Amino acid sequence: MNVGFSEFSIIFELALSLYGKDNAYPWLIKANIGSHDVWSYNWIGEEMSVKQMEMVKKYYPSKWLDFILETIKSPSGEPWSRLNIYNQFPRLISYCILLGQTGVAEDITQIVINFVIDLISPLKQSLPEWVNKDE
Repeated sequence: MNVGFSEFSIIFELALSLYGKDNAYPWLIKANIGSHDVWSYNWIGEEMSVKQMEMVKKYYPSKWLDFILETIKSPSGEPWSRLNIYNQFPRLISYCILLGQTGVAEDITQIVINFVIDLISPLKQSLPEWVNKDE
């Protein structure tokens, strides 16, 4: 039997109601690891992703960074190896904003912008006007 996001989410909610938030946390992590994670637009919709992020905000606000570090790993356990600018970074930035970590969200956004600029720089394209615009 293949246990995935939906099943682990149900187990998390059961553990939360029966055993409390400390005992439920590992199940929240299990629900959000691997190919069925909160970070991927390909696997769970925006509504479910936000629900998972709100669980962290409500029950584990001090573990906001731990949640990222524990769930962003590849299925083999490699940290950060499966992040890409098209898929996981937008959700990671949204998560940081939701959890009140706007400075971190801004830093990540700037890193992604710089990466894209570096990536396309050999093409000799001019930068969009908004890149150097003062706020």
